Amino acid sequence: MEKISLWGAAVCMFSVIIVLFKAMFPKGNIKKTGETVMVLLMLLVMLQPFAKMDLNAETLVPKDDLFNYEAIQETTVYNSALEQVICEALLQHNIQVDDIQLQTNRDNEQYLVLTELKIKTEADATEVLPCLEELGIPKEIVEIGA
Repeated sequence: MEKISLWGAAVCMFSVIIVLFKAMFPKGNIKKTGETVMVLLMLLVMLQPFAKMDLNAETLVPKDDLFNYEAIQETTVYNSALEQVICEALLQHNIQVDDIQLQTNRDNEQYLVLTELKIKTEADATEVLPCLEELGIPKEIVEIGA
């Protein structure tokens, strides 16, 4: 709230300065040019907070019926937890993992189901696949690379 107050005060102060400068400009082309410059500067002052925004933040996504935020959050948490479980299971078998990418989708009953798993590791597939099968991950959805 403090940032909004400071921004509002800056806009008001700049508005007063613009009015004073507009009164001081001589008539003619200089006044027109000066007013144009002042309007552009005023736009910069007004839009300054938007320049500092994180455009990738989740808060900028419009909240409407097209987005189910709880489902998105649930998917993110599930994927993260699943990734951690896979890493820990492989580490227990002394398999070092460089990167894991996974894809989940919802089935007919709206449960999250692992549909694709890509693992970057130096280990051989014959070592990795049995470990993943212990977790109930079918080898058909697994891609192993270095």
